[in-house]
Amino acid sequence: MVEENKDNESKDKDSKKDFWKHEIRELSVIFSYLFISFSVLQTIKALVLVQTGVTDFGHMYGVAAIEAIALGKIVALAQNLKFMNLWDKRPMYQAVLYKSVWMTIMVNVGGALEAKLFHHHEAVSQHPWLLFLNHQLAFLFIFAVLFAVRDLDRQLGPHKLVNLAFGNR
Repeated sequence: MVEENKDNESKDKDSKKDFWKHEIRELSVIFSYLFISFSVLQTIKALVLVQTGVTDFGHMYGVAAIEAIALGKIVALAQNLKFMNLWDKRPMYQAVLYKSVWMTIMVNVGGALEAKLFHHHEAVSQHPWLLFLNHQLAFLFIFAVLFAVRDLDRQLGPHKLVNLAFGNR
């Protein structure tokens, strides 16, 4: 009886350890992808600003890292919400578009709350609706790629997509 309890405790520790390994790996992948995506966008922004005499590449990459961490947590939590997976039985492009639209909406709500709490400066533009539309399309595209790759990996089986992309043929 005592040995059986020790076996159960050992299995519980292993399952918790496996759970946390999976969660850390999941967050690392999401954060890395978002950081690379945001860094590319910040590089484009910095190159435009260089033409006006503003050179602050380091700050821009810091912003990209902070955004990746904040949005990575939102993505990791939101992907487990029931409504995010309602369209998983439909064709993949529909499920990816559905998740991407909802994630973009959640990011906008989070951004609006952040702006209210911290009162940071908004970009001044002659065409604010165009700036807003560009941000929405960028987020939509970033999330579409993320969810497409994740759905492909899930459909093919664990790590098959990584092996196809980076393994020997």
